[in-house]
Amino acid sequence: EGTMEVSEDVLGNQTEQLVTLRSRRGERRGSVTLRAGLRAPNASFMMLTETRGKSLAKVAAALAQVMAQPGSTDRALEARPEVLKMLPARKEREVKRMLKSWVVRFCKLTSVF
Repeated sequence: EGTMEVSEDVLGNQTEQLVTLRSRRGERRGSVTLRAGLRAPNASFMMLTETRGKSLAKVAAALAQVMAQPGSTDRALEARPEVLKMLPARKEREVKRMLKSWVVRFCKLTSVF
C-alpha cells in the first residue's frame, strides 16, 4: 500500500517516468512506469471541425488543448505535404524540437482565456 503524487515539475517534458518502489525499510520492491499526458475534451475536437461563427480565442484554446496531447506534434509533422518531409535528419529533428517548444508556448498563452 502506498501513495504517489507526481507534479508537472517531476515529469517535465517527459510523458513516461520509471518510479522505483521501496519497502518502508528502503528495500527495492520493483518499479512501475507512470505514463502521463493530456487528453483534449471532445468539445475541443468539435470546435475545430466547425469553426464558423466561433470566436478566434475559443478556437485557439481548442487547438491548444488538442496540440497539448501526447504525440500531437508528431501527427502535425506527418500531415505536412510530402515536399516538406524531405529534410535531412538533423533539420527534421530541429523542426520537431521547434514545433514542440512553440506548442508549449502557445498552450501557455491560450490558457489565459
